[in-house]
Amino acid sequence: MKYFSFTTLSTVGFGDFEPKSNTERIFVAFGMLGGVAIFSSVLGDFIEMFDVIKDIQEDYQEFSKLNQFFGLIKNFNRGNEIDLNLRKEIERYFEYRWFNYKNLALGEDDKDVW
Repeated sequence: MKYFSFTTLSTVGFGDFEPKSNTERIFVAFGMLGGVAIFSSVLGDFIEMFDVIKDIQEDYQEFSKLNQFFGLIKNFNRGNEIDLNLRKEIERYFEYRWFNYKNLALGEDDKDVW
């Protein structure tokens, strides 16, 4: 039974086992529908998990780029850090933008910042 279910739901369908009567065909049809529904649900959960992981990694990468920016500013400032209050204000600004406008941290309306 497991072998038949696997070959049917994976669409391989070797044909070595097949339903013989109408009752068996109806049972197999409902089994196929149920199997496809369960597989779709499980696959949807996996996709959702990967999307969450991707979002977490993107947030980390954006914060890492901001830290690189502060390092660049420090190099241009002859090794001196920028004012701590200014740094916190910049971090709050970008955190707000990243949270509310994913992938648009510096959009068209921020050209004066550039």
